Amino acid sequence: MGRIPVFNVVDSTDYVFGIEHFSYEKAILEKQNSTIIKPRLFIFPHAGGSNFSYQKMEAELLPFFNAHILCYPGRGTRFSEKLQDSFEYLVSDMVALLKKENIQSSNFFFLGHSFGSLVLFETMRELRRLGLPLPDAIYLSGRKAPSIPYTGKYWSTESDLNFTELLISKGGIPQELYQNKEFLDFFLPIIRSDFKLLEGYQYVKQDPFDIPFHVINGTEDHSISDADIQDWQKETTIGCQFKKMKGSHFYLLDNTTDFVKTLFG
Repeated sequence: MGRIPVFNVVDSTDYVFGIEHFSYEKAILEKQNSTIIKPRLFIFPHAGGSNFSYQKMEAELLPFFNAHILCYPGRGTRFSEKLQDSFEYLVSDMVALLKKENIQSSNFFFLGHSFGSLVLFETMRELRRLGLPLPDAIYLSGRKAPSIPYTGKYWSTESDLNFTELLISKGGIPQELYQNKEFLDFFLPIIRSDFKLLEGYQYVKQDPFDIPFHVINGTEDHSISDADIQDWQKETTIGCQFKKMKGSHFYLLDNTTDFVKTLFG
C-alpha cells in the first residue's frame, strides 16, 4: 500500500519530494516564506461545480500547494462559453487548459471530486496518449471506480422538482437557494449537462498508471459502497490508498481544514 508522496519544506528555493510523514504544523509556520517553491495541485470540480466552488479550499491548501482550480465551460469564469456536450470534448478542453499551465515545467498533482474524479481519470489517459507529463500522484474523492458501470436513475431527464430534490439530498444545493428561481434557472442546466455526461460515460479498459492513487470518501456518503471504490486499485501498478473522512458526499467542502490535513495524514 503506497503512502501519499509529499514534499519537505526546505530553506532554499527548491522542494524535495519524499514519502515520509509531512508536518502540517510546520507548513503552516512556513506559510509566509515566499522563497519556498510549492508544487502545483490541479483541482477538477464536481458536477455543477466551478472554480468558485473551491476558493476556500484553495486558501487552506496554500501552505502545501499552489492550487489551480480548473473550470469547465459554461460556468464560473467561463459562464459565457457553451456547455460541453461530450465527455471527449470536456477531456480535450481540460488538456488544453493544462498545456496552457505549462505542466512540463514542474511537478504537479491532481485532485478530483465526484464527477471531477472521472474527468481527472480520463484527462490523465489523454495526457498519456499525447505523451504529455503526468501527475506525481492523484487524489480521488467521492467517486466509485470508473470500471463500475452506471446503473442509477437517469436524473438528467427528470423534472426540475425531482432533480432539485436529489441535489438537496446530496448537499449540492443549499436549502436557502431552493426557492430562488433565478439561481435555479442558471444552475440546473449546468448540472444537468454534467449529469448527462456522467450517465453516458463508457469505460474502456487500458493499461494501468504507474502513479500512486489516493481514494477518499465520506463516511456518510451512502451512494458509494466500499466495494464500488476497490476497483480503483486496478488502475495503478504502484498502489492505492483508501481513506474515510467524516461526512456525506460533500464532506471535503463542509470541512476543508480537516480534508487538507487528511491529505497528509
